[in-house]
Amino acid sequence: MERKIVCKPNKEIRPFLVQFFLYLGVTVGGALLLNAQSPLLDKLLVAALALCSLGYGFYHGRRIFRTSYTVEDGRVEIKKRGRVRVFTGDDVALSYYDSNTKNMELHLKDGNIIMLVEYDNLTPMVDFLDQAGVRIDYKRIALK
Repeated sequence: MERKIVCKPNKEIRPFLVQFFLYLGVTVGGALLLNAQSPLLDKLLVAALALCSLGYGFYHGRRIFRTSYTVEDGRVEIKKRGRVRVFTGDDVALSYYDSNTKNMELHLKDGNIIMLVEYDNLTPMVDFLDQAGVRIDYKRIALK
């Protein structure tokens, strides 16, 4: 039995956390500067800032933390925003790998293309495809 390897898009998690804590820091700073004599507008502004920063954290955090891929027992399970896609090595016709940007493009035999974007650790996927006998070509993958 192979071990289960779960990989998250770490390159996407770090900037999100930095931005989220920056927004929370500004909100906390604004709340600390308020006092009993502050006008109502200042209090409403800090409350709106707090709601927006928490909304940002919930919306983007939920999207990012629900994205991962798992390599286990000769199959791959890719989760993107809660949707799950499962396939085996026989389902992949060709794959492209860009080690500089940490992206991978999987071309399935049914004509679909699956992108793995901004994962720090694509080694389990490369090993899985190599063991399955899938051709892995290097291709510069620019997304923006």
